[in-house]
Amino acid sequence: MRPSALVTGGAIRIGRAIVEYLASRDYPVIVHYSGSQQAAESLAEQLRSAQAKVCLVQADLTATAGPQLLLEQIPAEFQNIELLVNSAAIFPEQDQLGTIAQQWEAVMALNARAPLFLTEAVWQHSPSLKQVINIVDARIQRNQKERLCYRWSKQLLAHATSDLALAMAPNVRVNALALGAILPPPGCDEGYLNRLQTNIPLAQVGDRQQVVNAIGYLLDQPFVTGQILALDGGEFL
Repeated sequence: MRPSALVTGGAIRIGRAIVEYLASRDYPVIVHYSGSQQAAESLAEQLRSAQAKVCLVQADLTATAGPQLLLEQIPAEFQNIELLVNSAAIFPEQDQLGTIAQQWEAVMALNARAPLFLTEAVWQHSPSLKQVINIVDARIQRNQKERLCYRWSKQLLAHATSDLALAMAPNVRVNALALGAILPPPGCDEGYLNRLQTNIPLAQVGDRQQVVNAIGYLLDQPFVTGQILALDGGEFL
């Protein structure tokens, strides 16, 4: 069996789209989830019905030991990991001055510490690792008075992307996708995205297909590392 791909937060939203795409490219896919068990099981059933190889791994990545516990649960036939996609994230509804102390630990743990610890653990665990793709956010390019802990965590991950690209070269490429208006936040409908279009130079919002197209570009381009590819329609220029 060919080397596998590991996608954190792979049961829902952008992570799910990435898992489906990688399965279509014949990757055996390790789908990590935390609380989305029903969605993960539904996804696994869908992929197996299409003859894809998939395994599910539950782990709380906000725990310091979470990345290592995740790796310990992976079945032997999936342990030869070639690609890691760090997609799992928290996007708190209340995340502004006055709530920093409430949000800091969980947000920084999942959005920044977990992908960095997991990247290091996979790099040490799997000699077949060729690429790491981090999912960050295009809004880190602009100062705001809201989404504070979330943006700070994604800024850390974005900065680490270029450092890791240097540290892990020449055998592993490390890049990131900085997403703009692709999906509405949890609890919001499509009207949320439609209202953003007037502030986007290309006058349109993105979608899951554009994300997986970008994943495909990074997979197929062997001369790109340490880059953050913005998918935001020019919103944060």
